[in-house]
Amino acid sequence: MKPFRQTAGWSRSSAASTALLALWLLATCGNARGQQGDAAPFTLHVYNNLVQFPTIVLSSDLTALPPIPREKFSVTIDGGPSFHPTQMRREGDDPIALAVLLDAGDSENELLGDFPEAFSKLMPGFLHNNDHLSMYAQDCTLFRSMKNIPANEETAKAGVNSVLKAPRLHGAKNRAACGNDLHLFDALTYIVSDLRQEPGRRVILLLSNGSDGKSKTSLLDTLRFASAQGVAIFRLRYDTGTFSSGTAFSRSLALGDSGIGNPENAIPILCNSSGGMVLSTTQRHLAKQLQDFIMLLRNRYIIEFPRPDDQLPGRHEIAISIPGKLAFIRNTGASTPLPDPALQADPNTLPSTASPARIGTKKPTSP
Repeated sequence: MKPFRQTAGWSRSSAASTALLALWLLATCGNARGQQGDAAPFTLHVYNNLVQFPTIVLSSDLTALPPIPREKFSVTIDGGPSFHPTQMRREGDDPIALAVLLDAGDSENELLGDFPEAFSKLMPGFLHNNDHLSMYAQDCTLFRSMKNIPANEETAKAGVNSVLKAPRLHGAKNRAACGNDLHLFDALTYIVSDLRQEPGRRVILLLSNGSDGKSKTSLLDTLRFASAQGVAIFRLRYDTGTFSSGTAFSRSLALGDSGIGNPENAIPILCNSSGGMVLSTTQRHLAKQLQDFIMLLRNRYIIEFPRPDDQLPGRHEIAISIPGKLAFIRNTGASTPLPDPALQADPNTLPSTASPARIGTKKPTSP
């Protein structure tokens, strides 16, 4: 059977723009000085050339799979030759930088009232002190109550309650008022910008009906920015149908047949293409689904390999698959700067091991 494949944008930047686009610092410099007599000091230049892609791997019915060996994974760049990751592991307790966006403009959002209590139950068992939280709510205005705060039960609960009671959140009203004009893509882009300097695995959890009103930022621009900053976007929606508590993830919405032009497909496309997914829950199962969501992150595979030797600036498309296995695979994007030519030409720079990655000729596609 043909495997499911997930693609994620991978931007390669020139040295002049690395401050904006570098997700992992891939050109670091350290000094090791030693003198013998009157000899000049010796400077050793070492740079890191590895890239990492957090990757969700589930069965086709969205249940957990047994551990999959590294050599079973296949990676291609722009349709080039396939290769295996050079290193791979589970994410485990890597620090998570989690930003939550609550859609306070949705008057029918049955989950908002229970969210503060359910979310606070993630600590300390699922989110730990080395994880960091940011909290946002949006209706007529976008508000933030906390940014990059160590995960703590009391502060997290207070942060949710505070942002939902922010003055003028609903304009001049005290209830949902601007849902039809919600600037959802603008808000997500703002949050990605907030997250891009944060250490850890960057994730946005969106509690919303998924409607965007009059954003200045397009779906495609939001997706490309999130991918370039290594931010995975997940949406948690209210399940109006039958919910099976025996399944860790009740459902990931289909993209439909209408593609990117269909407004109903916008959020599923954004989630799936950024390395996240759409999850469903009910009020009764909200706390459990939030816990399952964190465990989904902890169980992602970290796919790693040296950046290609045939380095080309621009956007590239990464496809990760497991040939011969039907699986649901979603990988987060990344950015890496091109190495400094002067640094590479320096005879004191240690050369890197040759990369198995080769860039193909296929042009990156839109979602």
